[in-house]
Amino acid sequence: MRFIFLLILFPLFGFASSHALFTPPEGWKQADPKSVTKRTIIAFLHTKKSGFCPSINLTKEIVKLPIDAYLKIVQKKSQARKRSWKHLGQIETKGGMAELIEIEVQTRFGPARLLQAILLKDNVAHILTAGALKKQFGKYLPQFETTLRSLSVSEDLFSLVTEEKRTALTSAWKKKQEYVESKELEEMVAECAHLGIVWQTLMLKL
Repeated sequence: MRFIFLLILFPLFGFASSHALFTPPEGWKQADPKSVTKRTIIAFLHTKKSGFCPSINLTKEIVKLPIDAYLKIVQKKSQARKRSWKHLGQIETKGGMAELIEIEVQTRFGPARLLQAILLKDNVAHILTAGALKKQFGKYLPQFETTLRSLSVSEDLFSLVTEEKRTALTSAWKKKQEYVESKELEEMVAECAHLGIVWQTLMLKL
């Protein structure tokens, strides 16, 4: 039986409409949406079949505070749950400089270590979390770092397709909103594999 570990931060102010994108490690599988909390936008799991499963997950929330004040609140909440919490500085991502956080927690499989990249854009904190057992963490660190650095933010998912396809994609999306029976949106999204599985998944959730 696979044990999935997905750390979710406490909601502070609510949710937001902008979209974070990232590239998960090659070969990792997307988690079943039914197996994660409602706050998880998307998550990926390592393909190991048993024990503690290394994972990467994305959440976001509205934060109308300076980043330093926000981090202090998150730190206090983590420490209240007896989690070791460290601010490691910043990490450069595709979307800009993000705050890099290290958290250690206890699980029934032993201590686990997590890395979080928190990218604050226009009062929205986009939080990308990667975690594994502490004793295995070094093995996955290169993949975690690459994934965290791939984090970016888009205000409009439609803007990432070519102008030629944008009109057709928008039309297909509107049909879905109007409950018109059609596979057009799914087919068009499938054709945009170059934009990544996260973009594809978020487009189909709109």
